[in-house]
Amino acid sequence: MAESFYFLQYLIYTVAAVKYLRMRLGCFGREEYDALFGGVFYLFVRGVSPAHPGRGVFYDKPPYELIHRLEELIG
Repeated sequence: MAESFYFLQYLIYTVAAVKYLRMRLGCFGREEYDALFGGVFYLFVRGVSPAHPGRGVFYDKPPYELIHRLEELIG
């Protein structure tokens, strides 16, 4: 996951989603982020197996502070 920089990809997509939601809702701060943004899932189809539940599934919900700071840096 780290060697392919998936974490960077999902952070950028999260910033984009937050910017979009802020534009549509008018206000999207920490409270809205915590209530409305469920997080990020990656499903690695070749890794999913009924014999190994949870394998091939990645989930993360980056902290609002990180997303807010990245949004400031990206613009």
